Amino acid sequence: MGLLVRKINRSKWPQEDDANVFNVKSDAITICLKSSSNTLSVWEIQDEQHLDEAVLALASGFQHLESIDVVILEREKLKKDIECKQTKGNTPVVDLENTHFDLSGLNYYTIGIVAEHIVEKIRTKKIKRYSLGELKKILNNAIDSGRLKRDDLKEDVLKKLQ
Repeated sequence: MGLLVRKINRSKWPQEDDANVFNVKSDAITICLKSSSNTLSVWEIQDEQHLDEAVLALASGFQHLESIDVVILEREKLKKDIECKQTKGNTPVVDLENTHFDLSGLNYYTIGIVAEHIVEKIRTKKIKRYSLGELKKILNNAIDSGRLKRDDLKEDVLKKLQ
């Protein structure tokens, strides 16, 4: 089925009971959907039980460790209008590098489709907040299992793990 995970700032998006994409504030678009070379970075998981894997890929590359919100998108729904290309992920967790994808060729119309999909996922509660404690547990488990090296983490992240 293939689900895609994207980190967002939940406070920038409408409330769950507001399904009108036209109420999405510009900060949600410019901050949470900031693209580079008309692409948007996402991490693929097989099902929601593997959400921590995408979060590990994300958090292991952070400059600073703090709670985050992630939204679970449906690849099938997006692929009608948006190209989804597998690219090597920027994560120190080597076995997760190939789970990275770029939503590419984005323009005014297609970034709106992504925003609309996020609004739908907020409404249907396909969003999860990870506390600092949960992120620390995910990272420490990856270190303990040998999937992640402490030396690969940024200094500020390392300080918070101790």
